[in-house]
Amino acid sequence: MNERAATDRVSHARALFALPAGDADPARRTALRAARDAARALATLEPGGVGLLTGPSGCGKSTALRMLRRRLARLDRIVVHPPAHLSRRRAAIDQIGEDLPSALRLLGAAGLAEASLLPRAAGALSTGQRARLTIAAAMDRCTPGCVLIIDEFAAVLDRVAARSLASALAKWCRTNDVSLVVAAAQDDTLEALRPDLLVAMPLPGDRPSPPTILARAPRGAAPWPTPCYADSPN
Repeated sequence: MNERAATDRVSHARALFALPAGDADPARRTALRAARDAARALATLEPGGVGLLTGPSGCGKSTALRMLRRRLARLDRIVVHPPAHLSRRRAAIDQIGEDLPSALRLLGAAGLAEASLLPRAAGALSTGQRARLTIAAAMDRCTPGCVLIIDEFAAVLDRVAARSLASALAKWCRTNDVSLVVAAAQDDTLEALRPDLLVAMPLPGDRPSPPTILARAPRGAAPWPTPCYADSPN
């Protein structure tokens, strides 16, 4: 690798993780432009719309979500995300909903409908179950017109559970006029989410490319294509 290529790669890494770099750095400008394009597209989702931001680890998805949150704030849109922490001592059923029926609906939509889990303390749940509990808590805070943003969506779940959660969550958001934006390195939840907008970030590399932005296919059309990342060897 020559010295110039190494400098470009370092510059791109700085851009992906928002590390300081000169404004004249072309790799930084290009990587930030890709994240900005992704954020701009996702900010157009109407209430009840679903967006999937996908791409390999390190491609800038988290940067795009930060830009999206800032853009939505300027548009006076309410943004909700799963809480970083919930009480580990309180039962799952006590942390969600105004009453028992609403708690059951939310937990069911988040894939925690198993009766034996409801009285269990959150700290006694598995990692995947706690992740779903935080999503249920976020759903509980949503109001019509708000935007629910989830980074690393379903990353700790097995893929069957991830697809089941994706389907139930997308249905809940559409029914309740909540915009949903999820970011995931894997795109195997694509068919379950049936997103209105698919944003595929380019592979990280020396020469970043713009994201691929696809609108949902018309009803009855062929399934979503597999995202083709720029610079992919295939």
